[in-house]
Amino acid sequence: QTQNDFLREWQDHKELYLDILLQLEGPPEPQKCSHCLGDGTYRCPDCFRRP
Repeated sequence: QTQNDFLREWQDHKELYLDILLQLEGPPEPQKCSHCLGDGTYRCPDCFRRP
């Protein structure tokens, strides 16, 4: 196959590929505190200053 053939094949999948890349750049779901499992992206406000 030529380079153009590979690019044509990729064009059929580019939306899915880009959607996955953008999902990996975002914060994890669900956004729970890693310490107490309360609401928060990494740690809830109550656990923020705890080790």
